[in-house]
Amino acid sequence: DDEPGVVAAAIEVAVRLPAAEAAARARLDGIIADLPQRNLAWRREVARLLGALDDTRYDAPLARLIDDPDGTVRALAIDAAGRERHAAHVPLLVEHLADRRVRARAIVALSRYGDDAVEALKAILDDRSRPMMERMPIPRVLEAIGTEGAAHALVFSNPKDDAFLQQRIAHTLVGIVRRTPGVAVDRKRVDEAIGRRLVAYDAYDDAGRDLSADPVPGLGLLKRA
Repeated sequence: DDEPGVVAAAIEVAVRLPAAEAAARARLDGIIADLPQRNLAWRREVARLLGALDDTRYDAPLARLIDDPDGTVRALAIDAAGRERHAAHVPLLVEHLADRRVRARAIVALSRYGDDAVEALKAILDDRSRPMMERMPIPRVLEAIGTEGAAHALVFSNPKDDAFLQQRIAHTLVGIVRRTPGVAVDRKRVDEAIGRRLVAYDAYDDAGRDLSADPVPGLGLLKRA
């Protein structure tokens, strides 16, 4: 058929039928071979199809679709990678946390990996050479995973880092513990983190009191800071 949706649906069924599998895979291989020259409709349908097939043989084509220039194709490919949960796609999904157009989908896709993605996420969270826009959403991913391993990654992240990132780490850790009270968290490490934060707050305490008492208008943002 010439309609991309019909072809994709037919291939999805045919690869599961012994009598039709070889022909279906040959058809799919031909489509993948010239996919960069095909239009948006074809790339979208192939992204959906590869996620449905859940076959490591198609990891490389799906990776290329995750980096497709079109945002809708990227979004569908990211969804597909989240359904498959193949380790090969974790680094690409992390890179797309910095892309506002598909960030929410990348967070959902990575959270579906569960503990299988925690070590990779922790390594990037702690890597200060990585872009902050890429690191900042990682606590949200770990909160969505919500396991003891995810909590451990948050607790044992860099003790000295960007202040806003550290605040986000603290909030997401609280979210995990509130949602799953049985999750074990290293109390000594948490107490040390609280101690560091109190020292930092104390350094600005006098300034905070002075600002709070100042009636001059227009200081709202500075007071909140």
